Amino acid sequence: MASLERDVPAYAAVKVWRPHTAEEAWRLKRQFGAAARYAAGGTWLRTRWESGAAMMPLHLISLEQIADMRGVQQIELASIGEPQSSFLRIGAITSLAQLMESPLVTGVAPLLQEAARSIAAPSIRQLATVGGNVLTRSGDLIPALAALDAQLVLCTGSGANGGRHSGGYERQPLIEWLAASGNDSDSSVVVAVDIAAEPRSKPYWFRKIGRRESFSPSVITAAGTFGIDATGRLDDVRIVVSGTGMPAVRLYDAETAAEQGAYGMALYAAVRAGVPSVSDDFAGSAYRRMAAANMIASELDAAVRSIAAVGEVSADG
Repeated sequence: MASLERDVPAYAAVKVWRPHTAEEAWRLKRQFGAAARYAAGGTWLRTRWESGAAMMPLHLISLEQIADMRGVQQIELASIGEPQSSFLRIGAITSLAQLMESPLVTGVAPLLQEAARSIAAPSIRQLATVGGNVLTRSGDLIPALAALDAQLVLCTGSGANGGRHSGGYERQPLIEWLAASGNDSDSSVVVAVDIAAEPRSKPYWFRKIGRRESFSPSVITAAGTFGIDATGRLDDVRIVVSGTGMPAVRLYDAETAAEQGAYGMALYAAVRAGVPSVSDDFAGSAYRRMAAANMIASELDAAVRSIAAVGEVSADG
C-alpha cells in the first residue's frame, strides 16, 4: 500500500492512500476515522470543498485501483432457503458514462441510464461514479436505484456467513441504508449495487425538476416503477423522490393509494403528504411538495390511462 503527498494548502495537508482491495480501504478508514474520506471520481467532494461546505480531510482514501469495484456484470446469488436469483452487479466506481454505455444495463435497467443522462455535463459523467452519487444520499441516480429495489454491497470488515452477510461483506437494501444516519466516521465501503435481473423490465418513469433547464442541481427528482395485475390495475408500485439537500424517501402511502385505484386529487394528496418538508435558498418546502405531487400524480394518471386504453383495444378486438 502506497501513500502519496500532494501540494495542497497548508490548512489541509492531505495524504492520499491507494489501496488495492476494499478490505484494505476499510482498514485505513478504521484507522483514521473521521479524518479520512473515501474518493473515486471526486466530483461531489471537490464541489463541497471548494464551496466551503466541507473541510478537506487529512487522509483521502482513493478507491480507483480496486478493480473489483469497477464495471457491470450479471451474477447468480442464493440466500439460505431461497432459490438462486440473477442480479446485475454495478461496481461502485463505475462511472456514469460507463453505466450509460453498458448493454447489460440497457437490457435490465434502462431507467438507470435515463437517470444518469440527467446528471451534470458529459465531461462530468466521465468522472462521476455510481457510488459517489449514492453517497450524497440525495443524488439523482438514487430514486431510480431505489425504485428498482437496489441493494448495496458493503464491505463492513466483519460478518456472519449466510443470509445477506458473508465474510466481511453485507448486502443491504438501499432504502434501508438511506434511512440510517450517515456520518464521516462510518468505515463501510460501498463496493457495488445489486439489481434483480428480471427477464423483462417493468414499466418505469423518471422526472427531474432543476433550477434551470440543464446541468442543474435538482429541486425534485422522482422515479417510479409499476406492474399490472390480472384485473388490469396498477400493482407492485414503487415511488421514490429526492432533491438537493433532501435525502431520498420512498412514498409507501402513495404507492398503496395507486394500487388501490386512487387517481386525480386523491393520488395528488397522498403524494404530497409523503414528500419531506425541506427548503433551501432556491425552493421552499411548499413548492417542492407541490411540484413533486403534480409530477408524480401526472405520471401515475398517465399509467392508469394507458392501461385503460389497452383494455379498450382488447375489448374491441
